[in-house]
Order: sequence, then C-alpha cells, then structure tokens
Amino acid sequence: MTADKAEINKRLTSRMNFKFDKALALAISGFGMKKQMAAAGMEISQMPKEQLDQAINVQTSMILQTYVTQGYFTVDGDIYSTHFEMKDGQPLINDKALPVPGL
Repeated sequence: MTADKAEINKRLTSRMNFKFDKALALAISGFGMKKQMAAAGMEISQMPKEQLDQAINVQTSMILQTYVTQGYFTVDGDIYSTHFEMKDGQPLINDKALPVPGL
C-alpha cells in the first residue's frame, strides 16, 4: 500500500512550544545578517562593531515585531513564544494557518 504526501500529512499530528529571548534572536540573526552583508560585498570587518551591532538590533527588532503583529509570536517582556501544531494536514502557528507550499 502506498500513500501520497497529502494523505500522510493529514495523519501527522505534532505540537511544539518554543520560547526564546531577544538575546538569542539577536545572536541568530547576527550570523545571517553578516553572511548576507558579506555576500553583497560589504566589508564588515572594517565596519565599527557598534554600527554592526546597531544594524543587527534594528533589523532583528523589526522582524520580531512583524511576527508579533502577524500573530506568529507572542511577547511577554523580553521573552518571545510560539506554538506550532500540525493538525489534519495543516500547519498552524498560534492557531493561525501557516501557508507551506507543497503541503
């Protein structure tokens, strides 16, 4: 018996809760931003540390606020959280449908 991907996804049930602080978000986004800046040809090694840290902080804050506004994260003080669930083949974040191509 073979099952197609849609049928398998409908049977999959998963629940996960994630919590993290802004310091972790800054650390993770810092790695990505540095790689993007380097790929764009920016000489980040010559950029003052304060300027680089400020750029990372501003970008990360904007992204986090966007996800809070869209309902994908909730925030309590400096702690961000989200609840992921796969239910009836539909991925949900905080009970909000998450469009994933191919599911």
